[in-house]
Amino acid sequence: MDSNGSGWPDPPQNTENSEASQPQHGGTALLVGNPTPSPRGASARLRLSTIGDCKREIRRNYIRAQNGEISATEAGKFVWIISTLSNLIADAELEDRVSALELDRK
Repeated sequence: MDSNGSGWPDPPQNTENSEASQPQHGGTALLVGNPTPSPRGASARLRLSTIGDCKREIRRNYIRAQNGEISATEAGKFVWIISTLSNLIADAELEDRVSALELDRK
């Protein structure tokens, strides 16, 4: 599960599409290369700044895979990245809450 010894799961193998990266931009996670083509054909940036945003995008990719618009493998790659972002968002929110509690104790 984690060949690098970090305790985190290894990323999916055979990631040919390196556009689905997760740069940080002003504290908001972004996916570059929106899996849904925009009306003009240019790739749009998808804002995933809350767990709700991640949940909606995972559901959208599941439906697209069910409808045959994308392969299950491709959907799985997107879902893995989005799930990782969701976990990072939850961890950051928890860290903020703990920090606030620690400041109140002092």
